[in-house]
Amino acid sequence: MDVSEHEVLSNRVISPSIPSAAETTIAAENSVQAPYSVVVSVLLFASLKDALGCDRISVLVTPAAPAGLSPQHPSEGVFVSDLLRCCAQQHSPIERWLPYVKVAVNCEYASAGDAVLATDEIALLPPVSGGATTKRIAGSSRF
Repeated sequence: MDVSEHEVLSNRVISPSIPSAAETTIAAENSVQAPYSVVVSVLLFASLKDALGCDRISVLVTPAAPAGLSPQHPSEGVFVSDLLRCCAQQHSPIERWLPYVKVAVNCEYASAGDAVLATDEIALLPPVSGGATTKRIAGSSRF
């Protein structure tokens, strides 16, 4: 690096081609296409819990939709579809179940286009099966 091409401030060399942290923050606040991420805590149940060996994960969610279709600021959240995409990328052992899970946001079922905030309670509910067996249990009138 040639110091003559750079400005020296407070014993730091700053390249004119690289914006400072303050310039980046201002640009991000003024841009409608500013990228951001939201960390979401997600509760896991049944096979998802078994696959990861825990009942809760944190997911760093970044919107993937074009700027005109996605929330513009973290306070607006991200979409459920963004959450599922990031879950698959960051927690690959549960990826195969994600097309089939139901997502609950604050104890209400949510669809792909619903917003998710960092403060929401999120749960992934995999499909479950069970019920009567095909065998009749001797002496039981239930089956």
